[in-house]
Amino acid sequence: MYSKSREIDGWVKDLLRAQYMLVGGDCMHGIYNSNSIFSRAAELYMDFSRVYRVKSKRVIAYTALYTAIRLEGYAITVNAFAKRVGMDARRLAVCYRAMQRTLGLTVPNAALHAYVDEIVRCIGNGVQDGQKGIDVTVLKDVSYRLADDAAKIMNSNGVNPAGVAAAIVYLALGDEGRRMVSMKYLAVTAGISLVTLKKRVEELKVLLSKHGNAIPLQNKTDLISKE
Repeated sequence: MYSKSREIDGWVKDLLRAQYMLVGGDCMHGIYNSNSIFSRAAELYMDFSRVYRVKSKRVIAYTALYTAIRLEGYAITVNAFAKRVGMDARRLAVCYRAMQRTLGLTVPNAALHAYVDEIVRCIGNGVQDGQKGIDVTVLKDVSYRLADDAAKIMNSNGVNPAGVAAAIVYLALGDEGRRMVSMKYLAVTAGISLVTLKKRVEELKVLLSKHGNAIPLQNKTDLISKE
């Protein structure tokens, strides 16, 4: 006979499985209060599963764990987490935004540079050995300069820092880089909608222009790796 306890056992196992897969991975680097995060994830799962319907309970369980990590202030992108636990990044991003909206969650601001690091690292991980791709060292340098300016002039209260970081990286890529890294990819990686990213890019352009901070322009081949 089917019982509620069997369902609970299932999602608890999903959380434990995800936590196990994350341990030792790059996306869990520097996270020490895993027991507190796990407990928060269980609470989020219970609250969200009452009002959100999805075929796979595992999607909610993994999203709850990702959200709990973000609520602790750690800078982890949707892309990095999804890759580590073997989940589709787009499904995680959709469920994550729904969880934030439904439960009225406010994700605390982590350092802007930490999110820039995560997004640039995801771009770098997507380049195969021996393949032409983005020079992540140059991209990080340009992104950091933009992040320094943005941090001084942008009021980030209530604004998802991952979205601001994605907008920074988008601007830093320049026309040449954007042919290889789409805005849609950056939105999914940061766990935000494409509409939100477009909005952040426009806001950032206006703010930088208003305060006399020019967007660093790259030579056509600066961001292209020579390998």
